[in-house]
Amino acid sequence: MANTISESATTTQISARRVELSIDTGALVNVTDNSRTVDAVKIDNTANTHAVYLKIYNFDSSSPPTLGSNSPDFILPCAASSEADFMFDPASTLATGTYVAVVTAAGTGGTTGPNNAVLVKMLMT
Repeated sequence: MANTISESATTTQISARRVELSIDTGALVNVTDNSRTVDAVKIDNTANTHAVYLKIYNFDSSSPPTLGSNSPDFILPCAASSEADFMFDPASTLATGTYVAVVTAAGTGGTTGPNNAVLVKMLMT
């Protein structure tokens, strides 16, 4: 599956961004260089027999984070062969931009990607 980012508007004209990423390496993915709030995240790790961790960083592309060195703003876990849903209430603002990575070890130092692709869905406004 290709990574997709789509813009949409609700009836109240709030710009929403739905992000769908299929991540199968420990590499960082630049989601946006703009200020956004994270409203919800869904992690689908059903293709793996090991736990994974979604790292979310507040950085822009002029100075991207270094996976394994920079502390993520969030580390969201997902158990082996399962899905995990996260709601942010209130939504969490990432003021400069958003990078994400999926790794197999919790904490700042984890850099190894999953054995199989992990589907990540994010709702951002």
